Amino acid sequence: MTGENAQYIERRSKDVEADDREIRMEGRNARFEEHVGAVVSHLPLDGDIDTGLRQFEFLVRGGYIASTTHEQHFLYLMGYSSVQPEDVQPIMWQTTKEQLHKMLQRRYATLLASRAVTDAQLKALAPDCFVDKKGNGIEIPKPREEVSMMMDELLKNFPT
Repeated sequence: MTGENAQYIERRSKDVEADDREIRMEGRNARFEEHVGAVVSHLPLDGDIDTGLRQFEFLVRGGYIASTTHEQHFLYLMGYSSVQPEDVQPIMWQTTKEQLHKMLQRRYATLLASRAVTDAQLKALAPDCFVDKKGNGIEIPKPREEVSMMMDELLKNFPT
């Protein structure tokens, strides 16, 4: 690998043995990371940590997610960070499934528009990343229109 910001990140489960490939890296900021252990599913990587922290604060303050949500877990699961924290806990979503769906659509509007990700893929990842108050993974149902002040706030604070 060559280049100013070359990086090689390998995530594999404990059961998979490391291969014996030789990796040669050159250039400033060259970095190699190997993570051994269970890889936790997360939403696609997109955006930066500062934006993620602002969204985290809004969602906690607005009561959309539990105040006990760890910000590093949120950043990883929501695709604002590629660094998987130890013992990642899903995000407890405290409002309606429709609000969760709209938030994900707004969060990934650019990737959805470019067809880099589909709505079906986001829905499939939701149960791994979000749980309800009972701790069950949230399945996003067919879309329906919701008119509420919380939905209006969500749409205003999650610009596309």
